[in-house]
Amino acid sequence: MAQVTEWTDGFEHQAEWGVGRGGWVSNSLYLLVALYLGGIGAGAALISLYLGRENSDWYFVAGYVIGFVGKGFFHMLFLGNPRRFWRAALRPQSSWISRGVIALGLFGVTGLLYILWPVFEVFGGAGDAELPLAIINATLLGILILYDGFLLNAATGIGAWNTSLMLVLFPVFNLLGGVGLVGALYGPIHKDVPLDIGYLHEIETVLLVVGAIVLGGYLLTLYNNPLSRLSELEAVVGRKRYVFWIAVVGGGIVAPLIVTALSLSTDAAVGIMAAAALAAVLSDYAFKYVVLSIGEHPPVYTPSRATWLGGSRQKLSQS
Repeated sequence: MAQVTEWTDGFEHQAEWGVGRGGWVSNSLYLLVALYLGGIGAGAALISLYLGRENSDWYFVAGYVIGFVGKGFFHMLFLGNPRRFWRAALRPQSSWISRGVIALGLFGVTGLLYILWPVFEVFGGAGDAELPLAIINATLLGILILYDGFLLNAATGIGAWNTSLMLVLFPVFNLLGGVGLVGALYGPIHKDVPLDIGYLHEIETVLLVVGAIVLGGYLLTLYNNPLSRLSELEAVVGRKRYVFWIAVVGGGIVAPLIVTALSLSTDAAVGIMAAAALAAVLSDYAFKYVVLSIGEHPPVYTPSRATWLGGSRQKLSQS
């Protein structure tokens, strides 16, 4: 005789991640801010490494402070008791949170060494190890930039996150936020800190085009899946539509792309470029807010609950 073990009935909206259950000051908000700061900080630090120490030292410092100190602080708030924070790193074989905590901790050490390396050079011969140290930092930053996408992709019960496009979408937006952070800082300090802003805008143009394509592919993928279609509708035409279209699409892709295109062909004002870069930084937060706030999943009922629900139910499994 067949025995029902699980039932589903429509879809439920998740409220544990993003700004949901618990209000504006909650563990979900701590996680959102941690992912945001970690992404733009790691992106800015990696971009500054690519540009070279001679014209990007202060941008690396900014990325280090935001990406390590800021992310670490809010991640600690999210995980709870600071005295037990170290336990988060004990399961790297199965937990992306553990892998992220380990990579962040290692970057905290190697990033500080890279910042202080000019001081070490006074002892002579230290410069020979600077390139390997930069490579180690770049590797750790790459892990931190990829981390967000892998973390959400592991949430198999939520269709809006459990897609391989997360592995591309989040790194691209992390790098865009990092480029935006460097560009926003360029405005107030460009006279004292040299930077090849034209080269930076070339990098940004490539990232913007890729980001627009991947975002479009992500929305198409969500729409073609009944489980995740409700999540897309909530972002595009639902409660999050103004944040999505104005902050994510307008502020994060359209405005920076226009200003970047103008700056590559003409001498755009520094203030305008800095404003567009700041919009990209804020857009990265809006993007992560939208993604973490959406997500529909099928409610699963045990036989004891399903017996009194009645009506037509979709049987998931039988034995």
